[in-house]
Amino acid sequence: MWEFPGGKVEPGETDGDALVRECREELGIEIAVQRLVGTSDIAPGVELHLYVAEHLIGFPEAMQDHDATQWFLPTELASVPWLRADEPLLPRIAALMKPH
Repeated sequence: MWEFPGGKVEPGETDGDALVRECREELGIEIAVQRLVGTSDIAPGVELHLYVAEHLIGFPEAMQDHDATQWFLPTELASVPWLRADEPLLPRIAALMKPH
């Protein structure tokens, strides 16, 4: 299954701090978090927060518990199976990826 990078927010971290740390650990890249795209329920009391981020440094590599990375065009997002929590956010991501 495919998923967006990220993970649990540790004590003392903001959502943005956690996303920067997780992208460093999971993909070996540095990012700058910009704005919240949306949220999705994972389990009772647990929510996924998806953010737009700017890629600053590094080439994404599958690290820590991941098998692959992939860049997708907006029309390709539905071509792979996504984790249930990520699926409701795909239309928002596709809309952000399209030129305005």
